[in-house]
Amino acid sequence: MNKCKIVFGGPSLTDRAKSDKFIPTMNEWWAMWSMWLDKIASSLWRLGAKDDCLDAAKDAFLKVMGLHPKYKLSEPLEPRALGQWYKMLYHQARGILSNRRKHDERAAGFSTSDEDEVGAFGTQDYDHDMVCRDDLRRTIRAVVLKVCRAQGFTEKTIEGFFAAKFRGLSGDEVVAAVNGIKSTNALYVRNKSVLDRLMEVGQDKSSELYRLWAA
Repeated sequence: MNKCKIVFGGPSLTDRAKSDKFIPTMNEWWAMWSMWLDKIASSLWRLGAKDDCLDAAKDAFLKVMGLHPKYKLSEPLEPRALGQWYKMLYHQARGILSNRRKHDERAAGFSTSDEDEVGAFGTQDYDHDMVCRDDLRRTIRAVVLKVCRAQGFTEKTIEGFFAAKFRGLSGDEVVAAVNGIKSTNALYVRNKSVLDRLMEVGQDKSSELYRLWAA
């Protein structure tokens, strides 16, 4: 077990024996985050780009911690030893990233230059069985496209987001393919901005986006 003593306002993980089974306190969760986030992301390198792997690892932690706005565990947590918590977080991250890849592959034929296709972002990470039905997909595309444009995102920002998330291009490939995106860091910032804004709008119960995703 890692003996680096990481303390966040309370007992550290090193106070527990390897065989101890426990449900982590919030302090212990953040200690695990500090120790394992990059390690888990690095272990997923075969499944996606570096930024995507890191996002999946973060989502896995927040899901297991009960803090993620979308992802929830199907059953309550049970006490586990420290190594078992690592394995659980790793498999959650791997599952999240694998599901995103499968969904991206299904959407790979979408044309981001076509207004009706750009809004396909609405299918990402939500109820796949629902959003993959053609009738709802068309509606979601139109609504999300309207939201993106109402929020001031440029066509290049939207195009870059879909090239990375749905066509599965690497950051370097997107930068080469989409004029106006000058670096992978700029792409990551743009993509995160789109995702954050859509999630924010989707939380507004009066929005069309919320009504679609809550259906």
